[in-house]
Amino acid sequence: MILLSDRRISAIPLGDNGEALVDVRQVAELRVDDRLADEAGAYAHLREATVQRLLAAQRTLPEDCGC
Repeated sequence: MILLSDRRISAIPLGDNGEALVDVRQVAELRVDDRLADEAGAYAHLREATVQRLLAAQRTLPEDCGC
């Protein structure tokens, strides 16, 4: 297991890759828990590729999982 505080994680360079952000509250197939929402709504914005991976993962779940 690698923790987020691990120096190998902090050594990964961060930067804007130019990929569009998607407001997942607008993606009908995804449910969003807004109990810890910030006023700006940043909690609900993910990169487009991340949203696509979430949707792909959700399609692999059993239909009766309650998603």
